[in-house]
Amino acid sequence: MIKFLIKGLIRDRHRSLLPIIVVSVGVFLTVIFYCFLGGIMGDMVDMNAKFSTGHVKIMSKSYSENSDQVPNDLALTGVGELVENITKDYPELSWVERIQFGGLLDVPDENGETKSQGTTMGIAVDLNSNRE
Repeated sequence: MIKFLIKGLIRDRHRSLLPIIVVSVGVFLTVIFYCFLGGIMGDMVDMNAKFSTGHVKIMSKSYSENSDQVPNDLALTGVGELVENITKDYPELSWVERIQFGGLLDVPDENGETKSQGTTMGIAVDLNSNRE
């Protein structure tokens, strides 16, 4: 039976080539998009935990009330001693200092008037620290 089917596929290429191409392209696209979307979702969770929210976040009370605005003026400064203390108290956690900021970017024209505006945000992480 299999010999008969293979002989039929080989004899009439026009009838068998298109379905083979369509199925192959469909399988290829399904695998590529499944892996691509799986990678995106995994990276979003990973990056969010590592850079944006973290597993444990230390902030001042006034900063936590306005944290959706990312107020740089309410950020903690001089946290060297604080990091040393919490590293001693919780040695199983990895503590990383980071700065998040947001603002309004103003692009002026030749007269110094506002030509365009847009919101901006950024994050800075100390990658050269000696901590593990």
